[in-house]
Amino acid sequence: MGVVQFPREQRSNGAEAPPPMDDDWNPTDADAPDAPPPESEQAPRPVRPPLTPSSIVATWRTEGPLLRVPTGIAPLDALCRGGLPVPWRVVIVGAPSAGKTAVGTIAADTLARSAADSGLCVGILAVDEEPEDLTVRLAQIAGFTVAQLELRDPEVLEDVEAALSGLRVRFYDATHTIESAASDLARWCEEERRRGMLMVDSMQAAMSSAAVTAKTPREMVEGNVRAIRWAVSHHRLLVVATSEANRGSYRSEDAADTTNDLAAGAESRAIEFGAQTLLMLRTPKDEPEVIHVRVAKNRRADRGEFWLRLDRDRHTVKECSDPDADPATANDRREQRRAAVRADVLRDAETLAAVLVRHPEGLGELALRAELKAAGHGWGPERLGAARVALAAGHKGVRLVESRGERGRRLQRLERVDGGSDA
Repeated sequence: MGVVQFPREQRSNGAEAPPPMDDDWNPTDADAPDAPPPESEQAPRPVRPPLTPSSIVATWRTEGPLLRVPTGIAPLDALCRGGLPVPWRVVIVGAPSAGKTAVGTIAADTLARSAADSGLCVGILAVDEEPEDLTVRLAQIAGFTVAQLELRDPEVLEDVEAALSGLRVRFYDATHTIESAASDLARWCEEERRRGMLMVDSMQAAMSSAAVTAKTPREMVEGNVRAIRWAVSHHRLLVVATSEANRGSYRSEDAADTTNDLAAGAESRAIEFGAQTLLMLRTPKDEPEVIHVRVAKNRRADRGEFWLRLDRDRHTVKECSDPDADPATANDRREQRRAAVRADVLRDAETLAAVLVRHPEGLGELALRAELKAAGHGWGPERLGAARVALAAGHKGVRLVESRGERGRRLQRLERVDGGSDA
């Protein structure tokens, strides 16, 4: 078991891409918290003076060493050379219930609890979840059960408050835009003399000043991507945003192998281009507690994939092996599928028997199909054939037999038998 690594991102000529600089335009503070006027009333957007390699190096000299912060998710930190950089743009893409918010919250908790010299101030712009729900997640990570939190015993609540009081986390609700949350977080970071992380949940639900004139979901997401770029460039924050996946990336079992993870974000490919690190989360079939993580994009570091097992009671994750690669697990799943198919066939056999029992004289093929269709069972030939075979073997004291009617017409009817097979 371990992290499966993909090659580093390369240029078309095979050479490894150099560490790219963020070439985003930085608007002024006045552009951030407040919605801009209609386009017809806006003044021309200012153009930032061109940068030079020397000016970039001067910025590096001022900021000091690039800070990489561990998320507490070991395989992710390994692929990211020890942790996520600050500033940086991370997008976690996945279907509903794939574990996006769980992974983001676990990382946020780790970063907020880190040692004093590297811990961050964390802001969570929560639109898809209420602050109360996020507090429950954080309390679970701290060791409390959902039952304890819902009972709200005063003594337990004192312990919960003590466990969470030192957590450097702020919640921003739907009244905040991405820009206003980022600006407030940046001021808090300055007061604390710390770096900051902003979690945006989600790209499709959050609002931004950059998207105030958006007329379609796609334009809104593209505006939100611009707002996140601004928050990273202007306030030098680590931004971790969640994004719903388009349906084509998860609606079938083979979607992981037939779709491009980079293009999996719902509504707009701006999500792909705006992310410096992009994670694609999927839930393996019949494994609701397992998260399959593909690091599809990871500038300056490695791409790869790994699997996490989610402990929903403690809201923690632990690396695990690929369920499909475990022979015992794969065999169990095959047996479960066979049993499910067999159960479906036997239910169909009972339905077929219920139709035939009303016609003791028997039914011809066309009449039988008509009766089934009238009862709401528009089965195809294969499904009807499987039900016939099961019923002919005997089921619950009856079996299907064939006889000849007038003019030699073939009829299908029921015959009572001793016992009957339920197998």
